[in-house]
Amino acid sequence: MGLDSQILNLQDRKLTKVRSTGALDPDREQLVLVLANLAVRVDRRKSGIGRSLLASCDSFLEVRIYEYLMCSMAGMCDRR
Repeated sequence: MGLDSQILNLQDRKLTKVRSTGALDPDREQLVLVLANLAVRVDRRKSGIGRSLLASCDSFLEVRIYEYLMCSMAGMCDRR
């Protein structure tokens, strides 16, 4: 399982790879995180495991993004 940053075209709802140059058009594009390679064993499907995994990922990201924003504003982020 992994995360990838992609650009969501708000008009046609399609994802594209992030461009290395150029700014987003805020009226037409939005930067989004995409979860990749989430898999649930066949014998465990239909039991809510996938939904639970996604909820855990959402919670984790909310905390990590908040922490990153707070340390960025304070100028305290580890810049490794």
